[in-house]
Amino acid sequence: MKNPNNGNGSNGVVRAAKAAALSGAILAGLVGTSAVTSSAPGPGVAAPRNFPADQPCSIQGDGGDPSLNVQKNRFVAPTADYMTSNVMAPADMIKLLEPHELESFKQRADWPDDSPVQQVKTLETKAVTLEGYLVGAKKENTGNGESCNCHEPKTLFDYHLYVADEPSVGIDEAVVVEMTPRWRDVYSTWGTADNNYEGFGVIKSHVDERVRVTGWLLFDEEHLNQVGKYRATVWEIHPITTFQYQENNGSWTTL
Repeated sequence: MKNPNNGNGSNGVVRAAKAAALSGAILAGLVGTSAVTSSAPGPGVAAPRNFPADQPCSIQGDGGDPSLNVQKNRFVAPTADYMTSNVMAPADMIKLLEPHELESFKQRADWPDDSPVQQVKTLETKAVTLEGYLVGAKKENTGNGESCNCHEPKTLFDYHLYVADEPSVGIDEAVVVEMTPRWRDVYSTWGTADNNYEGFGVIKSHVDERVRVTGWLLFDEEHLNQVGKYRATVWEIHPITTFQYQENNGSWTTL
């Protein structure tokens, strides 16, 4: 598949080959090779039943692409079998294979069965730890909300956190990592869904400091048109299952 962001001619081919090679290297460097798919139960796709209890939102959401929503609503912490062996930097994620043709498909069920798509699907079964500088944080609790959260932006919404290789850069150079309402319900220190945003304030206080997050890789094809504007890649860590910030003495504190 041709990536329009790769340019034309031999340079574009070389860049695409390097991206594919890096994606393959990440897969080859896994501790384990356990398989997870968005249609099967088990690690990576399970979610708490009846969440939230008063008006449950299915892991498939209430519209959009249900397969993508299931990936966003994963609710199992990754074990060693699903983790890459090395900590990633934002630059590593930005170099991952990014087939832009997938933007034209409204449903993942319609994706072609070719090598780039298979790599995307395989990478999405894996979890990573990412270290970098937090350069921004935003509560996605305005507008109509997202289909993965049943369009309930006042109670079910994500935190978008932006992690870059250097401090004080724009979010166009950053990787998006997301705290979902299901995981915020587990970690009240992140700020719960009942308008308690104390945790979000703590997170924002660490902007331009080093952070470390762990969670599941996600290719969010809905945002391919945002690359270079509001993000550096559509590869996200979504959801994240741990968030840490680095103290002045170099130690890590878990929020």
